Amino acid sequence: MSDWKSNPIITAFIAGSAVLTTTLFIVFTYVIPVYQKEDHNKIIDLQKNIENKELLINELTNKNNSSVEKKDNEITILNNFKNSEIKKIQSERDSAVEKLDNMQKFLSFSKLSNLYQKGALLPIGYDGISIGDDRESLIKYYGTPRAITDEDYGYISVKYGYGGIDHIVYYFSSRSKNPKDKISHIVVFKENTLTLDKEKRKFLENLSLKDFLINNFGSITPCQERFYIWDLTPKDVVIYYDDKNNDTYEIYGTKSYPSLFNEDCINEHLKAKIKN
Repeated sequence: MSDWKSNPIITAFIAGSAVLTTTLFIVFTYVIPVYQKEDHNKIIDLQKNIENKELLINELTNKNNSSVEKKDNEITILNNFKNSEIKKIQSERDSAVEKLDNMQKFLSFSKLSNLYQKGALLPIGYDGISIGDDRESLIKYYGTPRAITDEDYGYISVKYGYGGIDHIVYYFSSRSKNPKDKISHIVVFKENTLTLDKEKRKFLENLSLKDFLINNFGSITPCQERFYIWDLTPKDVVIYYDDKNNDTYEIYGTKSYPSLFNEDCINEHLKAKIKN
């Protein structure tokens, strides 16, 4: 029996196995570690690349955030400056409007005051008739076309139409329209502000009967902060003004008073008058 080791097939196989073993040894010992190291180095390089990019992104983000904050600060500063300037301009405008209003009030006041003599109850030319005069005298003084008698209540209305005063109404002790009826009280009406004329409306809005009365008859302390009573003893008349109903003032004799005026204020006035 021949030696199996000498068999060419076995010999070739053994030779092949030796080569394979040597090859595998080389592969596992040298080749694979080299590739592993290269891969590891590549991974490290990639990681570093990622980290560098992350750093760059963070830096850009921080710069962008810083830029946004800077812009926000700039916008805030600009807004504050804008608001400050707007407030300044508004303040100057309000001041100018106030000055203009005061000037218009003064002009309105002056225009009305020029129609009255100092201390007069009624405008110049309309002060010839007063409390206690009769109907006949009034009609004769103004003339029939100007003195219009109300058919139902008998009072007489006289159109004025200057300086903010619209008309004057004379009331009598009786509605009978008797020529000898005495004037019991007089009501002076301010012109209505409901007009399409803007300048006239502005003039009337600035016109204050209260200011005119205070200037004409003297400053007094109002009752309940709105009811004014001027007792003009030498003329035997009393003037009543309600600051809430500020488009009229009323003239009465010393023995009568407005039915719609504050009763407490009238009583207070009468008590003060008795004491004096």
